[in-house]
Amino acid sequence: MAHEKRLYLVDDQGKVLVSSDGGRRLVRRGEIGGQAAALLAEGQDELYVALNDGTTKRSTDGGATWTVRSTP
Repeated sequence: MAHEKRLYLVDDQGKVLVSSDGGRRLVRRGEIGGQAAALLAEGQDELYVALNDGTTKRSTDGGATWTVRSTP
């Protein structure tokens, strides 16, 4: 389960932003390398993203770095 006050956002250019105060302040954390179709937070720092091209990626450091899990 994600931390209840932590908020992750991926903008339309693939930049990952995180807030530790429920969204009052967002800090740039990393990039996913494409446009996101979906984002899932699993635990405090584990994230999964599905890109519009069908690629799925995983981050274990809160969105700073990403590894490809599968491609179409």
